[in-house]
Amino acid sequence: MVEACGEMPLYALTFLKAEERARITAAPVALKKGEMLFQRGEAAEGVFFLEKGKLAILQETGFNERTQVVALLDPGASVGEGGALGDSVRAATVIAVEDSLLYCLDRESLAALGEHDPQLLIRILRRLLYASNVRLQKSSERLALIL
Repeated sequence: MVEACGEMPLYALTFLKAEERARITAAPVALKKGEMLFQRGEAAEGVFFLEKGKLAILQETGFNERTQVVALLDPGASVGEGGALGDSVRAATVIAVEDSLLYCLDRESLAALGEHDPQLLIRILRRLLYASNVRLQKSSERLALIL
């Protein structure tokens, strides 16, 4: 499904300073167009940052087992923010719309940051919270237009 490759992120974590990025251990993940990053209901073990490519977030519609693309993510976006939390599962399915490269910060790496560099962890978590807030606002706006 996913294949490891490459070096440390450049674009995916631009909200961090170069020296902060150098202190992060993130596993690289390459996806070919059409490959799934994760599926709704799977255990969430980390958060991903998109370095290059494009991802689609799919949600079930509840009608004849169909799914709907609810968001397209470009480089610099995070996905699977719930993976930073304990005992969570994936809320959506994510597939690559283009060949893509991502970096994964797993919960173990995030916990290590909390012990050794709490200020860096706070910067990352603030960014994840911001991204989640923006997505929630956009979803609310779309829902208001439908209703």
